[in-house]
Amino acid sequence: MKRKELASEYGIKSICFVPAEGGVVEFGISEACAASWTSVDDANNAVMPVAEMKAAFQQGATHLIFWRKVGDEYICGASYTKSDYARALKAVRGDDKTYASESAEMTFGAEGEGPVATAARSNKEITIEDAALFTSYTLVRLGSFKRMSLAAEYNVKNIHFVPCRDGVIEYGVGTFEKA
Repeated sequence: MKRKELASEYGIKSICFVPAEGGVVEFGISEACAASWTSVDDANNAVMPVAEMKAAFQQGATHLIFWRKVGDEYICGASYTKSDYARALKAVRGDDKTYASESAEMTFGAEGEGPVATAARSNKEITIEDAALFTSYTLVRLGSFKRMSLAAEYNVKNIHFVPCRDGVIEYGVGTFEKA
Protein backbone atom coordinates (compact mmCIF):
# COMPACT_ATOMS: atom_id res chain seq x y z
CA MET A 1 0.00 0.00 0.00
CA LYS A 2 1.57 3.25 -1.16
CA ARG A 3 0.10 5.29 1.70
CA LYS A 4 1.16 2.95 4.50
CA GLU A 5 3.34 5.59 6.18
CA LEU A 6 0.58 8.20 5.94
CA ALA A 7 -1.93 5.80 7.48
CA SER A 8 0.52 5.05 10.28
CA GLU A 9 1.14 8.76 10.88
CA TYR A 10 -2.59 9.35 11.39
CA GLY A 11 -3.15 6.22 13.49
CA ILE A 12 -5.19 4.33 10.89
CA LYS A 13 -5.14 0.64 11.78
CA SER A 14 -7.54 -0.84 9.20
CA ILE A 15 -8.87 0.32 5.81
CA CYS A 16 -11.63 -1.05 3.58
CA PHE A 17 -12.13 -0.20 -0.11
CA VAL A 18 -15.61 -0.56 -1.62
CA PRO A 19 -16.29 -0.03 -5.34
CA ALA A 20 -18.83 2.71 -6.03
CA GLU A 21 -20.16 4.55 -9.04
CA GLY A 22 -17.49 7.02 -10.08
CA GLY A 23 -14.74 5.51 -7.94
CA VAL A 24 -14.07 3.82 -4.65
CA VAL A 25 -15.31 4.51 -1.13
CA GLU A 26 -12.46 4.13 1.34
CA PHE A 27 -13.19 3.89 5.04
CA GLY A 28 -11.37 2.60 8.05
CA ILE A 29 -10.80 2.68 11.76
CA SER A 30 -8.11 4.41 13.77
CA GLU A 31 -6.26 3.50 16.91
CA ALA A 32 -8.56 5.92 18.78
CA CYS A 33 -11.66 4.07 17.56
CA ALA A 34 -13.35 1.61 19.89
CA ALA A 35 -14.18 -0.69 16.96
CA SER A 36 -11.85 -3.45 15.85
CA TRP A 37 -11.69 -5.45 12.63
CA THR A 38 -10.20 -8.91 12.78
CA SER A 39 -11.31 -10.00 9.30
CA VAL A 40 -12.70 -8.75 6.00
CA ASP A 41 -16.17 -9.75 7.20
CA ASP A 42 -15.88 -7.28 10.12
CA ALA A 43 -15.07 -4.43 7.72
CA ASN A 44 -17.84 -5.39 5.32
CA ASN A 45 -20.38 -5.75 8.13
CA ALA A 46 -21.72 -2.25 7.45
CA VAL A 47 -23.03 -1.73 3.95
CA MET A 48 -22.03 1.74 2.82
CA PRO A 49 -25.04 3.50 1.28
CA VAL A 50 -23.35 4.48 -1.97
CA ALA A 51 -26.48 5.85 -3.71
CA GLU A 52 -27.25 8.16 -0.77
CA MET A 53 -23.64 9.33 -0.66
CA LYS A 54 -23.65 10.14 -4.37
CA ALA A 55 -26.91 12.08 -4.03
CA ALA A 56 -25.46 14.06 -1.11
CA PHE A 57 -22.48 15.28 -3.12
CA GLN A 58 -24.64 16.00 -6.16
CA GLN A 59 -26.61 18.33 -3.88
CA GLY A 60 -23.44 20.21 -2.90
CA ALA A 61 -22.55 18.53 0.39
CA THR A 62 -19.23 19.56 1.90
CA HIS A 63 -19.22 16.79 4.50
CA LEU A 64 -20.72 13.38 5.08
CA ILE A 65 -20.98 11.31 8.26
CA PHE A 66 -22.18 7.70 8.43
CA TRP A 67 -23.74 7.05 11.84
CA ARG A 68 -23.73 3.32 12.54
CA LYS A 69 -25.81 1.72 15.28
CA VAL A 70 -23.67 -0.23 17.71
CA GLY A 71 -25.57 -1.59 20.67
CA ASP A 72 -27.82 1.14 22.01
CA GLU A 73 -26.05 4.11 20.44
CA TYR A 74 -24.99 5.60 17.13
CA ILE A 75 -21.28 6.05 16.56
CA CYS A 76 -19.41 7.53 13.64
CA GLY A 77 -18.74 4.66 11.26
CA ALA A 78 -17.08 6.91 8.68
CA SER A 79 -16.80 10.59 7.87
CA TYR A 80 -15.57 12.64 4.96
CA THR A 81 -14.99 16.30 4.29
CA LYS A 82 -14.39 17.45 0.71
CA SER A 83 -10.69 18.23 0.37
CA ASP A 84 -11.14 21.66 -1.25
CA TYR A 85 -13.55 22.65 1.50
CA ALA A 86 -11.18 21.35 4.22
CA ARG A 87 -8.28 23.36 2.74
CA ALA A 88 -10.35 26.53 2.55
CA LEU A 89 -11.64 25.99 6.08
CA LYS A 90 -8.08 25.53 7.35
CA ALA A 91 -7.03 28.78 5.70
CA VAL A 92 -9.85 30.62 7.48
CA ARG A 93 -9.64 28.85 10.87
CA GLY A 94 -5.94 28.05 11.08
CA ASP A 95 -6.49 24.44 12.20
CA ASP A 96 -7.40 21.06 10.72
CA LYS A 97 -10.73 20.75 12.48
CA THR A 98 -13.96 20.34 10.53
CA TYR A 99 -17.59 19.90 11.48
CA ALA A 100 -17.29 16.22 10.50
CA SER A 101 -14.09 15.60 12.46
CA GLU A 102 -15.53 17.21 15.59
CA SER A 103 -18.88 15.40 15.20
CA ALA A 104 -17.15 12.05 14.68
CA GLU A 105 -16.05 12.01 18.30
CA MET A 106 -19.64 12.09 19.55
CA THR A 107 -22.17 9.34 20.14
CA PHE A 108 -25.96 9.48 20.27
CA GLY A 109 -28.40 7.23 22.08
CA ALA A 110 -30.50 5.06 19.76
CA GLU A 111 -33.61 5.99 21.73
CA GLY A 112 -32.73 9.69 21.89
CA GLU A 113 -34.73 12.57 20.49
CA GLY A 114 -32.05 13.99 18.21
CA PRO A 115 -32.14 13.86 14.42
CA VAL A 116 -29.87 10.80 14.01
CA ALA A 117 -31.99 8.52 16.18
CA THR A 118 -35.26 10.08 15.02
CA ALA A 119 -34.42 9.57 11.33
CA ALA A 120 -33.47 5.95 12.01
CA ARG A 121 -36.59 5.16 14.03
CA SER A 122 -39.01 6.91 11.66
CA ASN A 123 -37.24 5.67 8.52
CA LYS A 124 -37.72 9.18 7.10
CA GLU A 125 -35.22 11.82 6.05
CA ILE A 126 -34.93 14.77 8.40
CA THR A 127 -33.62 18.11 7.19
CA ILE A 128 -32.51 21.03 9.32
CA GLU A 129 -32.56 24.02 6.97
CA ASP A 130 -30.18 26.21 8.97
CA ALA A 131 -28.57 24.38 11.86
CA ALA A 132 -27.05 27.57 13.26
CA LEU A 133 -30.56 29.04 13.62
CA PHE A 134 -32.16 25.88 14.99
CA THR A 135 -35.28 27.38 16.60
CA SER A 136 -37.19 26.47 19.71
CA TYR A 137 -40.08 25.44 17.43
CA THR A 138 -37.79 22.93 15.74
CA LEU A 139 -36.65 21.67 19.15
CA VAL A 140 -40.26 20.98 20.11
CA ARG A 141 -40.99 19.32 16.76
CA LEU A 142 -37.80 17.29 16.43
CA GLY A 143 -36.14 17.00 19.80
CA SER A 144 -32.65 18.08 20.76
CA PHE A 145 -29.79 18.82 18.39
CA LYS A 146 -26.65 18.62 20.52
CA ARG A 147 -24.42 20.00 17.79
CA MET A 148 -26.27 23.28 17.21
CA SER A 149 -23.32 25.37 18.46
CA LEU A 150 -20.87 23.22 16.48
CA ALA A 151 -22.94 23.79 13.34
CA ALA A 152 -22.90 27.53 14.04
CA GLU A 153 -19.11 27.49 14.59
CA TYR A 154 -18.53 25.83 11.21
CA ASN A 155 -21.36 27.67 9.38
CA VAL A 156 -23.04 24.39 8.44
CA LYS A 157 -26.43 24.77 6.79
CA ASN A 158 -29.03 22.38 5.42
CA ILE A 159 -28.10 19.24 7.31
CA HIS A 160 -29.81 16.08 6.06
CA PHE A 161 -30.21 12.87 8.05
CA VAL A 162 -31.04 9.99 5.71
CA PRO A 163 -31.85 6.56 7.17
CA CYS A 164 -30.25 3.63 5.37
CA ARG A 165 -29.85 -0.08 5.95
CA ASP A 166 -27.07 0.03 8.54
CA GLY A 167 -27.49 3.47 10.06
CA VAL A 168 -27.96 7.10 9.10
CA ILE A 169 -26.10 9.19 6.55
CA GLU A 170 -25.72 12.83 7.57
CA TYR A 171 -24.61 15.44 5.09
CA GLY A 172 -24.63 19.19 4.97
CA VAL A 173 -23.24 22.29 3.33
CA GLY A 174 -20.73 24.46 5.13
CA THR A 175 -19.31 27.86 4.26
CA PHE A 176 -15.77 29.15 4.72
CA GLU A 177 -16.39 32.28 6.75
CA LYS A 178 -15.75 32.44 10.46
CA ALA A 179 -18.97 32.49 12.47
